[in-house]
Amino acid sequence: MKTPNSIHTLKSLKKSIFLITGLLLLNSCTGEAVFSPLVNTRLELILKGTYESNNPADFGALFEDDGSIKLRSTYSSSAMETTWNAVTKDDLKWYIDIAEIRISTRTDDFSGDDPETYWSLFARDRMLMCSTYNSNESGKELDSCREKDGISQLANFFSNGISYPASDIGQGTYKHMAIYFRKLITSPAYSFALDGTSADMQEVNFDNQPVNGYNVLSLMQDSPGGDGESLLFPLHNNNLSLPVTNDGKPYVIETRIFLKNLMMKHTAKTSSGWLSFISPSDWAENHLYDTDSNAGKVGGNVLMTARLYYPDNVGSIEATGGTNGEYIVVVPAGSTFTPTTELPYAATTADHGIITNLPPGTYDVYATCDKNKMQCTTDGGATLNDCSAGSGVAGQDGFPETKSTTACATNVAVTAGATTNSNGCTCP
Repeated sequence: MKTPNSIHTLKSLKKSIFLITGLLLLNSCTGEAVFSPLVNTRLELILKGTYESNNPADFGALFEDDGSIKLRSTYSSSAMETTWNAVTKDDLKWYIDIAEIRISTRTDDFSGDDPETYWSLFARDRMLMCSTYNSNESGKELDSCREKDGISQLANFFSNGISYPASDIGQGTYKHMAIYFRKLITSPAYSFALDGTSADMQEVNFDNQPVNGYNVLSLMQDSPGGDGESLLFPLHNNNLSLPVTNDGKPYVIETRIFLKNLMMKHTAKTSSGWLSFISPSDWAENHLYDTDSNAGKVGGNVLMTARLYYPDNVGSIEATGGTNGEYIVVVPAGSTFTPTTELPYAATTADHGIITNLPPGTYDVYATCDKNKMQCTTDGGATLNDCSAGSGVAGQDGFPETKSTTACATNVAVTAGATTNSNGCTCP
């Protein structure tokens, strides 16, 4: 009797193991809460919407481009003036949908390639973030965003970052990352008649429900005068250096997309009037708000970067002397840092002054600040149809394009577990 019972017990145990395994793999629609830790034992992928790698500043001002300001002035006392002028940063709401994140050791053009060959498809979970779960449809909510804890995720995205579900990747130096945005909706947004009257709140679908706002992703896929290249599906960078070893140690890939504190109110010409919306400022590419040839093109103003570190082997740099509104940034010693074309390797607010999670090595330290903005150089009057590309003038638009002409400190050595003090660091 013992043998049959033992066999029966063994079979029952095997069935239980298979059942538990199946439940683990099928738990929820995505399985990310349980499945990700089983697949990935080394990598933590952190995604941030900030210029800073740590200690990001609070939300500051909501800027407005000069074209939008001129329109409001032209249509004084109109709906555009009274409605659009009243919008502040406290009114800003976000609805963000990211499809996936890819990474590659290659740097050549990926168009037309087999994605399985070109990319490591290591982060394929859909990420939803939103300011509210409320829908414009009575009794309906943004159910999927709620299931993703989207309000908390949005807050984390703009602070210390969200942990994006990802699988471990093989050994090698990864040069290229691509983030695939499905939607980037900001609210509020309005349409106005050509004379600035009849303000209509814009409505768009997110998470299969109507919400107030406009999907600015559709406007940001190409830049004024651009060649039609998709700029946010994906948002990519092919000049990275992410070295993954085969030593089995846990590591972090920190990815930063600069959106927080870069937002600006814009107005663009349409076939029937004007569209007023909120998107990143035109610090790099002037939006040419009222030209027919570039209508609907406001891209080219979002930068992304990524870095890799091993949490058990990092140090810090502290710089003093900076003031609120400035940033302290570091780059690997001897490398060229051009703030108008790239985000720094790591950064913090100047009044905080400490940059953490730096792999041992030597770094150059800079201060960056926001002192210039784009401005239209011509204005055709009431028709406002011949604004040409502007140039930088004194003012602020949220992007710290100005850096110290020389590094505040060079070849600053960082050792694991220690904080190195550098010289005082302020903007020029």
